[in-house]
Amino acid sequence: MKLYLAGPSGEVDRVREIAVKLEADGHRIVDRWWMRVVPGSSDDQLDDAALDASIQKCMEAISLHAEAVVAIPSTLTLRLSTGTAVEVGMTLANRLPVLLLGQVNGLPFRTRCRIAPSMDHLLAELREISYAKEVAEMDLAELHAGDDA
Repeated sequence: MKLYLAGPSGEVDRVREIAVKLEADGHRIVDRWWMRVVPGSSDDQLDDAALDASIQKCMEAISLHAEAVVAIPSTLTLRLSTGTAVEVGMTLANRLPVLLLGQVNGLPFRTRCRIAPSMDHLLAELREISYAKEVAEMDLAELHAGDDA
């Protein structure tokens, strides 16, 4: 599946490790935003133009390329960062699946997300979503093939 990883910019090493595991399972990451993060910096240190450009790239990756979003909470707070929460909200608005990796506290729309307590659970959830998508596409193709008959 084509995935967007939404996670804390202060934990890019962890996000990168998760991306490697997802790619090893055959998934494609649609935006490597963590490559644009300056080590030791935060979004608060970016000027408005740089922040807007970064947000635009993330929004485009989600709305134009992703089939699902994996949201990664902070290991310190077990909460989603502000940016991650915005990306999750945007993903839900685009009617794409959101998978929360690990324990997440204080998330008002968590009932609309799939919760994967571990990496193994996340990979299983993604396989299930991918299979359901393939079945739906085959059903749609069969439906359209009947139109030609």
